[in-house]
Amino acid sequence: MKDLLHSIIYDPWPWYVGGPLIGLTVVLLLFFEEKQLGISSSFQYICGKIAHFNLSYFKGLDKIEWQLFFVIGMIFGGFIFHIFIPSYYISISEDTIRLLNEYGIEKQQGFAPKELFNSSLNNLLILLIGGFCIGFGARYAQGCTAGHAIMGVAQLSKASILATVAFFVGGLIATYFLIPLFF
Repeated sequence: MKDLLHSIIYDPWPWYVGGPLIGLTVVLLLFFEEKQLGISSSFQYICGKIAHFNLSYFKGLDKIEWQLFFVIGMIFGGFIFHIFIPSYYISISEDTIRLLNEYGIEKQQGFAPKELFNSSLNNLLILLIGGFCIGFGARYAQGCTAGHAIMGVAQLSKASILATVAFFVGGLIATYFLIPLFF
């Protein structure tokens, strides 16, 4: 039993388990709650609540209030995971390890390389510009990558399918052209 629990927590779940669970969540949320799964709308809710002026862009905030609690739950879940499982190892391929080493990123435990969180001006600019681009892009595209790729594609939305393709193309451009310029 202990080995099974260890495997569930530490080993990546195969696509044929994770994918259907996400798909089932999307269908249940639509069917029972008539709500769409997404994260970026929660930021819209926060901005609408703290803005001291009335913006017509922030209509219908009551319909997305639940997403704020969804995001808080995700953050709280990550915090709980970190408290109870402070050390974990993510298995990645040797090719990826070699590529990361070329960029000056060491193999280590955890999801995020420690080199991303040093206080160099270069890293701070990358995080600031990247965060702005992601936030602006998510609102301009009327949804984040998860919202379009999971929810929109599930509903066969042409805009979401196009946005998902653009996300992947942007990721490839960043991986093979932009990141090598900065590292």
